[in-house]
Amino acid sequence: MRFARVVSQMEGSGHEQSRSDAAAEFAIEALGLVKRFGEKVALAGVDIVVPKGTVTAVLGPNGAGKTTAVRILSTLSEATEGTAVWLASM
Repeated sequence: MRFARVVSQMEGSGHEQSRSDAAAEFAIEALGLVKRFGEKVALAGVDIVVPKGTVTAVLGPNGAGKTTAVRILSTLSEATEGTAVWLASM
């Protein structure tokens, strides 16, 4: 799994943007998250996109993979496959 910091380019600051301007409109963008525990598939290709300036809830039935997804996004666990990018504050 690859995590990357996304920072906006500030004029004259020397900071470089690591993703396109379009991608910088999202606070979180996770694509194709897969997590396996042995033979058990906890997440099967989950996509999560959270726009900047929004509050997002993760809802679903028991065993849906909510906690697994949040643990991956908070770097407490590592995905088997997929990418996650979040906007880093400066």
